[in-house]
Amino acid sequence: MDEGQNFSGDQVENGDPGFMNGLFSPGVGSGTHTLLRLILVALNVVLLGMAVAGINSPHSAIMFLLSVGLTGSYFWFMTELAKASKSD
Repeated sequence: MDEGQNFSGDQVENGDPGFMNGLFSPGVGSGTHTLLRLILVALNVVLLGMAVAGINSPHSAIMFLLSVGLTGSYFWFMTELAKASKSD
């Protein structure tokens, strides 16, 4: 293995792995938002399945409704944030 690259093939600068540069940059990366969207959708699917199957009734139905509210508010907030960023 070349001394100028780490295990993932990213260039190493000053002894720091390349993926570390992204961790210390300000803000949250787009990959984090994509992963959060996938997790929220998966949570809704699982809780809906539990509610339909009657597992832990009525708690799973209530948790599903709360999860839908959380997912909806996240998507709404990100949409409004994108609109505000474009107008500035």
